[in-house]
Amino acid sequence: MKKLSTLLGLCLALAAPSMALANDYPTKPIRIVLPYAPGGPTDTVARAVAQQMAKKLGTAIIIDNRPGADSTIGTQHVVQSPADGYSLLFGTSSTFINASIYKLNYDPSHELAGIGLVGTQYLVLVTRPDLKFENVNAFIKQVKERSAGYNYGTSGSTVTLVTELFHTHAGISVGQRIPYNGNAPLLNAFYSGVLDYSFMSLDSGIVGIRSGKLLPLAVTAPTRVAALPQIPTTLEAGVPESSAGVSYFLGAPRNTPPAVLEKLNEALNQALASPDVKELGNKFAGLVLSEKTSIEEANRYMKFEQVRWAPIVKKTGVKPG
Repeated sequence: MKKLSTLLGLCLALAAPSMALANDYPTKPIRIVLPYAPGGPTDTVARAVAQQMAKKLGTAIIIDNRPGADSTIGTQHVVQSPADGYSLLFGTSSTFINASIYKLNYDPSHELAGIGLVGTQYLVLVTRPDLKFENVNAFIKQVKERSAGYNYGTSGSTVTLVTELFHTHAGISVGQRIPYNGNAPLLNAFYSGVLDYSFMSLDSGIVGIRSGKLLPLAVTAPTRVAALPQIPTTLEAGVPESSAGVSYFLGAPRNTPPAVLEKLNEALNQALASPDVKELGNKFAGLVLSEKTSIEEANRYMKFEQVRWAPIVKKTGVKPG
């Protein structure tokens, strides 16, 4: 009994600093590292979420843009930061895709602790209107039957991998991929007739779709999206395991005290429920925000993403940069 009491006392003594930190937290400004340049949907969403979380936590939250090396520079900075809740990561799917592309000196799904999922920016499959595909099933059939395949464009590693995920499950094995450094040159290639089809973020393609320059065939969301309610999902078209997009999550260094993570999760959920953050779902076409999120959900997501993309990276041979 004496040994048990001694062990219990030791455990409480070891836990005391962590409990004290959680009770007082936060006592200074919090920094959210965004491993991308300022501007664009990711930056806008991160800043809106941070602003609302700050109200709940009663302290300033600073967005620290640290772009470079496909988000690995900013991610590594957070992984190596003290696990005290004052250095957080606003990451995306690339955080875990990079584990299969780069030779990292850290394991993102193991060295990050989840706080919650913010949302996902889904993609749309578009073609040139002059190709006159009736629907996504007719598109798949014709692409398979054309021996030379079609020219398709990609911009960034995530879009490339979502495209190949779709190809794999749709049984498409022909075609010529043409990579582009950004959506603007990709869209110009479409309008000049160089490309036949492509996946792109719905927010990037919505203007071309509404003007009739791009023909949408399917979205990669699990259910139809409000911006294009008449367009089916790839799952509806019978392509299994093809629901994917660019997901946003909030994480912290591993070993951040659980009570601190809980406080951050509560603040994140309050932010997601705020009108200012909800409005972003209307501002950016294809952005589906979480209604409520949990630490457990975020941790499951991180492990799933890292495992999910590894075989697709191997198949496509996507290289750094």
